[in-house]
Amino acid sequence: MSYRNDLEFRNGRIRPRTDANAQKELPEFRVPEKVHPGFIESVMNDAKLEDDTTLKATRDVLATWRASFEGLNKVRSTQDPAVTQAAHLQSLAKHTDAALARVSQQYDRANAGLRIRREALEVEATERLGLTSRGQSAESEIRSALRSMTDEQRQKAIGDAIQRGDGEVIHAIRNASPLVSGVSAENQGTIIRRAMLAHAPDVLTKQEAIETAQTRLGDAYIAALECSDDLKASSVAAEYRQGSEKAAQARAAFEAQQ
Repeated sequence: MSYRNDLEFRNGRIRPRTDANAQKELPEFRVPEKVHPGFIESVMNDAKLEDDTTLKATRDVLATWRASFEGLNKVRSTQDPAVTQAAHLQSLAKHTDAALARVSQQYDRANAGLRIRREALEVEATERLGLTSRGQSAESEIRSALRSMTDEQRQKAIGDAIQRGDGEVIHAIRNASPLVSGVSAENQGTIIRRAMLAHAPDVLTKQEAIETAQTRLGDAYIAALECSDDLKASSVAAEYRQGSEKAAQARAAFEAQQ
């Protein structure tokens, strides 16, 4: 049960306190579960990429965010007795906004690092699979041949191309519309993955780990932004601001009468 002293017993009745020592009950706050380095640590462990510098940097970013929110939560729950709760929340909001600005900067840098790494891995995959072309006419011939086959013949031809590492055939399929190759968009992705498993499994492991890390970084960033109102107790701070405005209006009205 949370302690509250925003009520007082006066003249036989319980009434709201209106003096500077009033304490309103703050909304519950917990550091978001998604803001945790363990989410990236699990990616690293599952992929056996514990020494990957890009993943380590991403993990460290989430660790920094979590430490920052834990520190802010401690500030939130440790009010200086020399100040009012309204002043305490104003100070907390400033600290929180500054922390969120740092979070945004760190997210941009980390996300850019992951994107650059994905692009580099895509280049490596292209080289390892030999995804080359002898020109549009050659690609058109390959696609036309595949489209004219039965489903069974097409699957066998593609399987043989994957097994022998025929990057030209794989490239023709990957760059084609399903209408001209007879291979659905879903199957196009499957074909590339099969080729990667056969000829560049280490690159595929890194690609999938980086992609997962990028998704989890994005989820953590959204969670960090969404929790800010609860952390700052924005609804309570708004009540204090409204009270201050009413008091200012009352003083102004009184002074105008003098």
